[in-house]
Amino acid sequence: INLVALQEHLASRRLDVENDDQFWPATKKCQEDLEKYSWSHAQVGKMLSSLRPGASGKGDYKKSEWCMVETGEMYPCDVYTLPFDETRGQRNRKGLTGYLKFSLGKDGELFLVLVSCHL
Repeated sequence: INLVALQEHLASRRLDVENDDQFWPATKKCQEDLEKYSWSHAQVGKMLSSLRPGASGKGDYKKSEWCMVETGEMYPCDVYTLPFDETRGQRNRKGLTGYLKFSLGKDGELFLVLVSCHL
């Protein structure tokens, strides 16, 4: 996934994670974790917007992998971690480490498929 392009779509609101038609917590565990941490769609959007492209040491990217979602479909996902201050809603090197695994809709449609989001 081209992270910079994804972040541009988030900034312009062409991809609006606060719109249920463009945001899907795609696993039961992801849904439970969002509830557990009381993270809104907007909070997830802030985390995504705070990610730095590039591999470990230069960026937040960890790996890519295929993941099965609750419908049984497989999605190609990217995994990122970042230090994040939940209270301020921004990146902070002293913040807790957030873990995000996500994909986009089929055929590149602007639709966020969130597979995992937790500390």
